[in-house]
Amino acid sequence: MTKSSSGPSCVGGIVVRQFEALQTIAKMVEQGHGHFAVVLLRPAYEELVWVEYLDKIPNEARELVPLLGLHEMTTNLNAQNEFAGLDGMNTIGFTQRYVKVSLARDRIAQRQIRELGACLGWRKNALRPSMEFLSRKVGREKDYKFLYQATSRFVHFSTAEIFRRAWGQKGKIEIHSKTFSNYWETFAIYWGFRIFLYLLIECNDLLEQIAYPKEKLEELMKALSGFRQVPIITPEELGTWPQK
Repeated sequence: MTKSSSGPSCVGGIVVRQFEALQTIAKMVEQGHGHFAVVLLRPAYEELVWVEYLDKIPNEARELVPLLGLHEMTTNLNAQNEFAGLDGMNTIGFTQRYVKVSLARDRIAQRQIRELGACLGWRKNALRPSMEFLSRKVGREKDYKFLYQATSRFVHFSTAEIFRRAWGQKGKIEIHSKTFSNYWETFAIYWGFRIFLYLLIECNDLLEQIAYPKEKLEELMKALSGFRQVPIITPEELGTWPQK
């Protein structure tokens, strides 16, 4: 994923995924479901931060990226194995011998990941650093705190987000997503495009097919920063809207 190690193919995969996410956000807005597009922001942000972080540790990244990939695939394999069982795994083409060999290989990978993590200052015995740690390392701690607070209302249970759908006056309550839909879809468009621009700026020298001058991307970012940001809490829902 870094400029110095994995090359254009991995970075290109991230760029394509985020571009497709922007297309999805646009489609969801067209269909009147743009408020749910917020769920696409968190993975996009995490991809950006990982790209920036790995670029700061090129030597360790060459070893770390394949190890993380191996561990993630084996974790998926193990979860599938525990769910499907012997017969289910045979049906989809996995023998128990293959599973056992993979798990043994993963134990070695985990040890190597922990050793690298210790050198990089991760939490003790961690197989992956927290996003707060990574965000701090790349200078995005403020973005992290804001975006994670905003998106957590969509990716986790949130009483506040549920109550946002009950709106009206005493004796007449309507329950729907329309009241705050415009807020969330605008939030998704703004941050989705902003994260995508940051990604293109970070990886621009690898993306020869785009061939878009970095200066132009920075101009777009500057223009985007001039827009009024969408709030994640409003006076109306707190009952503090100033009276005339």
